[in-house]
Amino acid sequence: MACSLTYVLKQHSPLIHYQGYQSGAFLSDAALKAAIDDKMGNELIGSRKKTIYSLYSELTGQIIRREYKQVMDRNTLYFGDQGKDTKSLFVFTKEPIKLCISDYRSVKTNPKEEVFNESLFEESLKYALAMNNFGKRGTKGFGSFWLKDGICLEDYLRKPGVLPEGFSVFKLKVNLSRMNPPIINNTDCWTLYQQCYDLIDTYYKRLKSGINFPERNDPRRSIIYAKSLLQGYVSNKLGSTWDKKHLKDYILNETTPSNLKMYRFMLGFAQGHEYRRKTHSAHGYGEHGNFNINFKIVHKESLRESDIMRIPSPINFKIVQKNLNEADILFFVNPCVQSEEYERLRYVDIAAHAQYKGNKDLLLALGDFDLNDFLRYSIDKIDSDIICPNPGFFLKKRLEYIRNNLVELPKTEKKVL
Repeated sequence: MACSLTYVLKQHSPLIHYQGYQSGAFLSDAALKAAIDDKMGNELIGSRKKTIYSLYSELTGQIIRREYKQVMDRNTLYFGDQGKDTKSLFVFTKEPIKLCISDYRSVKTNPKEEVFNESLFEESLKYALAMNNFGKRGTKGFGSFWLKDGICLEDYLRKPGVLPEGFSVFKLKVNLSRMNPPIINNTDCWTLYQQCYDLIDTYYKRLKSGINFPERNDPRRSIIYAKSLLQGYVSNKLGSTWDKKHLKDYILNETTPSNLKMYRFMLGFAQGHEYRRKTHSAHGYGEHGNFNINFKIVHKESLRESDIMRIPSPINFKIVQKNLNEADILFFVNPCVQSEEYERLRYVDIAAHAQYKGNKDLLLALGDFDLNDFLRYSIDKIDSDIICPNPGFFLKKRLEYIRNNLVELPKTEKKVL
């Protein structure tokens, strides 16, 4: 039986496309369809899917293209393929996007089954749009789409059963007129997006790596210094030791600590980290030169390099544009942390290698912690324990803005039937 449905989408944030210069480079219909099928349970029966259908998007307006650095300036949320001939581009449309669904054919496994369950499909579409952004660097809010009409994304995410029990939705309200300094009567959507991504970038750095902004004339000194909030959480709430301390103890002092855990990479794997030269002991270590640490993901037993090449960030940011001056940044722990794929992380370790006064190798287990509780912990701590002699420094003001505008949204009460 043929069936035809139309949904109207709105693009809320620009998508980073690796072929952005090409005509038609936009939202991947295949990626959206795969996300819908996954939620709908549209598994293979024999050599084909249980439900076969066509899905394609139609633009009703013009695609706008911008180079990343042209819009984002110093923001480093995305740092890939920015070479002369291989630049990925922002692609964006201000006009509605038609999503067309047609040509349904279904393989029945039960005579009572419907050929096409429209309600199931629509709920799967909403879930796919809510849990996924599209294009590159999606977890950081690039490529956010939602239905143009009907329930708003914030209310959908707060519905019982959408996110797992114990998962919260957090919201950072962005209002250009309330920034420091304020931006009044903005007429350019790119200004709003730059501010949104600057806030996400600063917040995530505060969560994971901390902030250390060196002086231009003396890179050994910092204009602003703030330790990772995860470091405070690990120490205060888990009673454990921060992985950077493990590594420095071993590499600089040749001390092998016990209970080695790598918590930081649960927020995203990095292949290397650079430690700058120090000439004083402000952070508990004597003078030392520059050194790099390289990391690999290895199997626990064999120590061979794992086929898991990356650990994606488990925190999903969704931008909801209100107008040219206001947007909401919604974020939450992605339910993927409960998936079988994520469970594979229990069977790997992190191998660290450094060359500093000889070869130094250390093995760390991935440290598990309650991600939702950590995000809740971050709200009150975001602008605390910061060393910044200049209260007017832009990063200090940005952290204060986040603290004043970040909230955990209340739960939606379950309806009584």
